[in-house]
Amino acid sequence: MARALLDRVTAPARLAELGRMTLQAVIEEGEGRLEAAGTLYGRAAEGWGSFGAPPLDARCLFDQGRCLLQLGDHGAMAALAQARDRAASLGARGLEVEAAAAEPA
Repeated sequence: MARALLDRVTAPARLAELGRMTLQAVIEEGEGRLEAAGTLYGRAAEGWGSFGAPPLDARCLFDQGRCLLQLGDHGAMAALAQARDRAASLGARGLEVEAAAAEPA
């Protein structure tokens, strides 16, 4: 179903590109390709940040960190900390708590 949606995304060029990239990351993660998902989430986070969508930037950073953490990648800590800090700055308490809880002690 997600792949069918991916083929139907239409919007202004940059918005559609970022939406497709985020959706592709979700698909990759769902199919167990965590390295690819982490890379796509990271690219999407950068894109959403420059597009001016900080909530989506924070969410993609969290998702990237979660994938990297499962892979044992040290970059996970930086992504999760960025997600936590961005969520806090937005007042997105739920995501802030979720990101903080995902960070290993």
